[in-house]
Amino acid sequence: MWILIALACSPSEPADLVVDGVATPPPQDTAVLDTGTADTDTEQEPPGPPLPPRCFEDAMEDNDDFDNALPVESTPMAVLAGDPDFWRFELDPGQSRRVELSFDHTWGNIDLTVYNEFYLPVGTSYSFSDDEAVEVTNTSSVTTTARIRVLLRDPGCNTYSLAVQPSSGN
Repeated sequence: MWILIALACSPSEPADLVVDGVATPPPQDTAVLDTGTADTDTEQEPPGPPLPPRCFEDAMEDNDDFDNALPVESTPMAVLAGDPDFWRFELDPGQSRRVELSFDHTWGNIDLTVYNEFYLPVGTSYSFSDDEAVEVTNTSSVTTTARIRVLLRDPGCNTYSLAVQPSSGN
């Protein structure tokens, strides 16, 4: 047995429910869509944020500590909660660089810290926006290796891109 259910309506009239050819008007206390608007009692909640990206270990693992820091890559990477990523780059004497981290904050808050060759923090960026940035300068007379920590503060995972650029003054 087939039951035909259809809505019969015109733009200026409320929708009727049609079951087996018999029209039934909606109850009077039910809001009815007419020209794209709805009564606030029956409006659906706006959709939530899109689903997070699939959590995965990126191809650069296992760069999870200072000793396993890899040269900075420009391709998109993934960071998992409890599994920070570490990167490295060289700084000549007097050279300044801007470290930029871009991501979608919807999937989780990522923080950025840059460390000197002695593993001491020389710059941090903690915000609630879709990017973090730190400028660092090598004030020593020798070339040094700086290290970057990318840390997801929320559960799950997030993808990001990382760039080390000359700073505006260099």
